[in-house]
Amino acid sequence: LPAYKRMGGGAKLFLGTQENNVDLIFFKAKDDKFSIPFDTSLTVTPAENQVLGIGTKQKIGKMVSFEGDFAYSMYTDNLFQDVTRIEGFTYVNQIYAYVPAAHLTKQ
Repeated sequence: LPAYKRMGGGAKLFLGTQENNVDLIFFKAKDDKFSIPFDTSLTVTPAENQVLGIGTKQKIGKMVSFEGDFAYSMYTDNLFQDVTRIEGFTYVNQIYAYVPAAHLTKQ
């Protein structure tokens, strides 16, 4: 089975102390849709994934603390499809190229 060349990377920004903090996470991975011949790509399509996340830990008193995480994944399973602009969300169009095959998930 052919496989696309995949490139990816991410970053995490940690703000605060060990007891009270917030961290921001960004990750992106994308297949190079031209890394295999088009005629062999009929069974395997190039994909892309972007993840945005936020986490926090807050100490409330001596014996109580709160921890939480939230992540949002924008996964596209076929980069050969045309890009669609999202009306009314121009800031999203600047960071993410939405295609109809995209899957948006929250955790």
